[in-house]
Amino acid sequence: VRLNADLYGVKPYYDYALSAGLRIMIVMDTDVLFNGYSSWEAAFDAHYSRYPATDIWNIGGEISNPAVTDHLLTPEEYILRFRQLYEYTRARYPQVKLASGPTFGSASSSKISLGGPAEFQKLLELGLADMDIVLAVNVYTLNALYQYSSVFGQYADKIKDNRIWVTETGDTMLNQSNWVVDAYPKIRNAIHPET
Repeated sequence: VRLNADLYGVKPYYDYALSAGLRIMIVMDTDVLFNGYSSWEAAFDAHYSRYPATDIWNIGGEISNPAVTDHLLTPEEYILRFRQLYEYTRARYPQVKLASGPTFGSASSSKISLGGPAEFQKLLELGLADMDIVLAVNVYTLNALYQYSSVFGQYADKIKDNRIWVTETGDTMLNQSNWVVDAYPKIRNAIHPET
């Protein structure tokens, strides 16, 4: 089950998921990470103390999308902070598994964003591929999926031991059932999911 991080409101859902034996992914978006904490490590400590049985910690998300966050980051800024948090959690919480913040679900670039696949590639170039993490992407268009597939292929040797998760997907035109029928087999083929 995927839960968005907050210190109190999500707790009943978290407890229910635990009691049902579900695996839990907590999403700590950049607004949570910057909200009153001295560092991402301090934000993580606060949330970990509340949700220690979390299976995957999704850190950040669509870092260059102003519709998602008030704290826009470049790939360089994100990777610097993420690497610090990664090293911190490996030392302090060795059982913790981090997931990178998913990149944009479209392939379009703008003044603000490189577009999801290009941003993901830049993050891999900056060192994301060198970490033992889950690599997360969002996919909302077939064009983005094809571009992500190209990036996965280009970095296949470097990311062969990483899990790749599509953490959000769908059709922005609200044609969800056709999207599922058409796109999901293509997504499965592109990322070779766990079975």
